Formats: sequence, C-alpha cells, structure tokens
Amino acid sequence: MEASKHNQIHPDRILFALEIGGNSGHIGRAMAMARAATRRGCITAISASDIAALKRFAGDDLDMPVFQTAKPPSGDENNRPSINHAEILIRFFGYDNESALLGMVSQWLATIDEFKPSVIVSDYAPTAVIAARIRGIRVVSICSGFGIPPDTVPMPSFFRNQAITSGVLLSLEYRALSSVNAIMSKFGRPSFNRLSLLFNTDTVIIDNPLDLDLWGGIKGRFYTGGIAHDDTKSHVRLEWPQERPQGSVRILSYLHAHSRGLVQALEAMNRSGADVICTVAGLSDEAAMAFCSNRMLVTNRRINVYDLVTDATVALSYGGAGFIRMAINAGAPLVLVSDIVEQMLNSTKIVSLGAGKLVNPSASSNDILEAINTVASNESYRAAAMKFAANNRRPPDSEIVDRALDAVLGVAGSA
Repeated sequence: MEASKHNQIHPDRILFALEIGGNSGHIGRAMAMARAATRRGCITAISASDIAALKRFAGDDLDMPVFQTAKPPSGDENNRPSINHAEILIRFFGYDNESALLGMVSQWLATIDEFKPSVIVSDYAPTAVIAARIRGIRVVSICSGFGIPPDTVPMPSFFRNQAITSGVLLSLEYRALSSVNAIMSKFGRPSFNRLSLLFNTDTVIIDNPLDLDLWGGIKGRFYTGGIAHDDTKSHVRLEWPQERPQGSVRILSYLHAHSRGLVQALEAMNRSGADVICTVAGLSDEAAMAFCSNRMLVTNRRINVYDLVTDATVALSYGGAGFIRMAINAGAPLVLVSDIVEQMLNSTKIVSLGAGKLVNPSASSNDILEAINTVASNESYRAAAMKFAANNRRPPDSEIVDRALDAVLGVAGSA
C-alpha cells in the first residue's frame, strides 16, 4: 500500500504500539491515553507484545482492537548490560539480522494496513516506527526517558563514567542501521541517516518530570510529569494497620518475580520488624503466601499503591520508572535493588537526588536490611524526597493525560 493512501484517513485513529514490556508502566500509560482518546471520539487500538498481561491490566474494560506485536528473535542470554540503544536493538531485537527484521516489519505493516491509523504512538516500538515510515504515517514517541535517547550519531553510552570509544559506538550504530536501511530500500522508501530517528520521531513525549529525565533534559521534548497508571477497578484495595506505634516503620514494595535479589529483599523486609505490604508481579500464589507473616503481606495482585505510599516510611523496588516516580512524588524515600540497565539508571538518578540508596542485586539480605534501616532512620532521605515532591507538584491526572493526548492529536492534525 502506498503512503499517499494513508494520508487521506480522518485523523482520529490512533494505534498505540508496544514492542516490549508486559508491566504496568508501558501498558498503563497506553491504556490511560487510549481511554482518554476514546472519550474524545477517537478510534483507538493497541498492539502489545504480551496480550495476556494487557488483558490482566485492563480487566473487562479492554474495548478496543488488540493486535499481537511482532516478537523479536530470542534475546542475547549474556547477562552483561548493553552499552547503548543500538546494542539493545542488536542483542534483543535482532537488528543485525536483515531477514528477521524484515519479518517483524512485515507484521507491523499488516497491523497498520488493517487498522489504518492516522498516527502511531510508539512506546519503545522502533520496528513500528520503521513500518510507519514505509507507510508515510506520523509517529509520536513516548517513554519514561530512558527509552528515547538523544538524537545524535552515535547514540550515547549508558555508562558515562566508562571509557567506551566512539569507534565502538559507531560500529554498533552501523550494524543496526545497515539492516534498517536495506529494508527501507526494499520498499522504495528513503533511508534513515541515523538510528536515533527510530526514537526521535515527529513529537517526543517524556512521561516523567524534567528532574527525572535520565538524559538531563533536552530542548523540544514535552514532559508530562508522569501519567498515572492506577486503575482502581482491577486492584485489590489494601490498608495499613490502623494502629501505628510511635517510631514504627512501614515499607511499601513493588517487585517482580524475575528480579534478581527478590528472595533476599523479601527476607530483609520480613526481618525488619516493619509493617510491610509487597506486591510481586508474576509470583505464584504459593510463593507469595510462603513469605507472608503477621506483619508482612505479600501478594501477586495489583494493589492500590497510590493510596498506600503516602503513609510509607520507605518504598522498596527494583527501579521501575513508574513506581519510583510515584514514591518520590509522595515524599517517600527509596531502597532500590536494580540490575537491568534502565532500572540501574533510574535508581542512580534517585541516589543523585539524595532520596534513596541503591543496593547491588547480588547483595545479601543483611545488606538490604541495612539499607532499609539507614533510609528509614536518616531523615535526610525523606527530606530530599519531600523537596523533590514540593518542586514537582503534579497537576490532576486527567490534565496530564489530556496534555499528552493534545500533543498526539496535534501530530495527527485533529487537535
């Protein structure tokens, strides 16, 4: 199908494209915007890599077309962190394999041709961007910050304190870019002159406050302040114990079953003597119950974290952007047990603000317990979190979503 045929479509069909991510961060952001767009009379659809997770999140309210995102080949099993986004595309998306990339692009093209969007919202969906450029469709990129690197050649290293040569970064750039442009040539479309254009699209929305942007703030980007992903209809609503003796500690925790250091973190919280509410996504019911005690509740259900965090002494997490933002916006200091590169960088940002401690994921439960006790007892951590919250007061959630949607519809031409 030629690009010109898409340009005649009424500009109110929005495809939310998720290429990775089965957690509430990516899914929740897309669902919040899709529901707001539907209320404005737009027609929306979502393409997700984990449809089961999408349905768990949305419950009975998933009233839009759903497409299966093209799944990349099996990722690199080496546990070392990637150097930059170009290496992520190579290691986990197969961007140095032209045949595999063509298969993924073809599936995105089939989705586009069936739904006929006027604009695509890419939440770390670079292959959808390739397909959009082939079909001549405009794209809005949205992510928490990490997922939209600066528009440079080469894309920068994640590790600014390490001596990684420009030659290494350029080699990664051109390995991925050669496959991308070979596919653009097959479809008779202009090539990309830099890989960063898969992320820096017609409009860039950073779903975070400026002060949490991992790249330090870039001119021309729109900062939302953070779209709330809280959908109370699908939550188990919990409350802290009504009695709270003076000096007692409350820990609110959000972890994932595949998080390194999970068992040690649960053991540390259990030994802390604090009242603990912990949700572990993907954990079995049996494993969750095994860690419960008189003062500690562990669940695999989605809970009302936005209500609970306001009375938490400490928030403990693996470093996901959404939970970090929610905690620090409520003035709750953090203990962070992070190993994936994005989570480590999110956590390092919190440490730089003085609002938390980062613990190595291979640390013992004693090390994590020490971090909990330090953050709970040292008022400077809470003071730093409260300072951030005071300097980054959030407008109402509905206003945040509407402003982000205005930016999307502005690109589509129907704002």
